[in-house]
Amino acid sequence: MTRTRWATAFGAAVALALAGCGGTNGGSGDDPIVVGISLPLTGDFSEPGKGVQRGYEAWAKITNDKGGLLGRRIELKILDDQSNADRVVADYEQLIGKDNVDIVVGPFSTRLVVPAARVAEEYGMLFVEPAGAAKIAASRADIAVGGSQYQDGVNLIVALQQLDYQPKLAAFSTAPTNPEFAAAIGNKTEGILAPTGYTQKAPYPSNVEFVEKYTAQFGSPPEEDEANAYTTGQVVAAAVTAVGCAEQGECQKKLVDWLRNNTVDTVVGPLRWDAAGRPQGAHMIQQWVGGQIQIVLPADAREADLIYPKPAW
Repeated sequence: MTRTRWATAFGAAVALALAGCGGTNGGSGDDPIVVGISLPLTGDFSEPGKGVQRGYEAWAKITNDKGGLLGRRIELKILDDQSNADRVVADYEQLIGKDNVDIVVGPFSTRLVVPAARVAEEYGMLFVEPAGAAKIAASRADIAVGGSQYQDGVNLIVALQQLDYQPKLAAFSTAPTNPEFAAAIGNKTEGILAPTGYTQKAPYPSNVEFVEKYTAQFGSPPEEDEANAYTTGQVVAAAVTAVGCAEQGECQKKLVDWLRNNTVDTVVGPLRWDAAGRPQGAHMIQQWVGGQIQIVLPADAREADLIYPKPAW
């Protein structure tokens, strides 16, 4: 039996970073829980970055309207990293080391999540992020999985085409379902996979509330970027509530440990993680077959047979 190699451009909705933890700062019931975030509000990723911002703001408002976390209001401290990897590192250094925020959550895009996660790890901080990736082209892996938004996914596939990297299976979130996707990658779509994305119609109780209150707050229903950010907030809130703390130091290890041993109900369904922080769960899988995207897994929902290996793109 041959060994299958995997290259992953994004674990899922969240990831965890953990290093050694120092002392604790504590926090009184009158003090807010300050959540530090650096987002690409200008530059290449500004459009999805602003969507992530709205998702975080909706999570903070809905949570605060219910009394906050541990009886403390959530206060978001958001910096603009200008879609720049060097800037995002400086932002998280400032948020953790200088501003002394209680919690940090992640930005948007591979280019920003990876360096941001390294800073969080250096400080021993819990790091939950809504979207990120890893390097895959040089691996020549048999299977490539990319948790990208539309433009990220298109840019990655075009780059892999130029490098003549031809995985046997390739899956990307969001991008393959966009109406402009086929033309953007030269109509080389056959065999590309995608999980079913976020839907506003999902029956999860928190999603019903999220859609209603987000729409009231912003005037239109949430899309996937907003939902991912909101999910990140839900994950952090669940850990903070269960552990009973939200500050730097020993608290961060407790938060990480709790998440690695529990399931959290979110607007995208129940989420849980293994000992390494990798998310565990399942989705229906769609694939480009015969010029259109169709469900191929699970079997009881199948609209077409799975194509394997994927034709060259």
